[in-house]
Amino acid sequence: MTVYDLASDPKVSPIAPVIGYWVMSVCFMSLEKLNAFPQYRTQPPQDVDKKNLVTKSQVFVGVIGMQAVQIIGGIFLAQFEEPPGRYVQPSTLSALDEGIVSFVPTIPRTLSVWLAFVLFYGSRQFIAFAISDCWHYFVHRFEHVNKWVYKNVHSQHHRLYVPYAFGALYNHPAESVFNDILGGLLTAWLVGLTNAEKTVFFTLATLKTVDDHCGYQLPWDIISWIGRATGNDAYYHAVHHEPKGIKAGKSFLTLWSSANDVWHLQSNYAAVFTVWDDLMGTRKRHQDLKHEHAE
Repeated sequence: MTVYDLASDPKVSPIAPVIGYWVMSVCFMSLEKLNAFPQYRTQPPQDVDKKNLVTKSQVFVGVIGMQAVQIIGGIFLAQFEEPPGRYVQPSTLSALDEGIVSFVPTIPRTLSVWLAFVLFYGSRQFIAFAISDCWHYFVHRFEHVNKWVYKNVHSQHHRLYVPYAFGALYNHPAESVFNDILGGLLTAWLVGLTNAEKTVFFTLATLKTVDDHCGYQLPWDIISWIGRATGNDAYYHAVHHEPKGIKAGKSFLTLWSSANDVWHLQSNYAAVFTVWDDLMGTRKRHQDLKHEHAE
């Protein structure tokens, strides 16, 4: 069985992200335990136990429970997926390969095939993340703007003022279903992702979430390079979890709640890019937060 065959198995797509989640979490929590690379911490390590409103054991139990539900649900839905089949090269991929060869006639054929493969499937992953980020921004923003939803659902995640790796998916079940699962499935359906592409997309999205909450900004962390490229990295999300990140500018989205509910408006809602935060005026830089702390 090849890697592609394994990734194409519909039962793998709900399991692979969970494996990646805990492998990456163990790595970051080991660094935290050893107090390694303090110069790359996004927040003081002593604040983890001092500021957070929930213990690590409670977070662990909550995350494990939600992931068990996700795996069971994913395997159940996999019964209705079509058999993965063998890889069939799309006509679009062939046309892209021919275009590369015509543009650079001296390029080796093997290289042109791989370049076409990366461009074709890379662009599909990019589109998927763009759609997913749009969904995440507006759902996440609503979870803060609506007082009832925030207090009864999303506030569970914000018991972590100082996030850490395995607390990334410490969410209320309703949020996990509506924001994570439904948003991911809708994205996969709109883009028309294959089983293998879904496995890659769900796993990368999960690793990005862990990286955003890990408490580190390591220069050699490959996943963090995504955040640095888009401007949405661990520092970016650390601002969102800070109490001072709550004070953000108003926008037309405040119409979703009464004026008295503006207290829990926050900043930096997006998960991958910064486009929606920029457009909606909800972006706050880490440097601005450090300046406010100094005042």
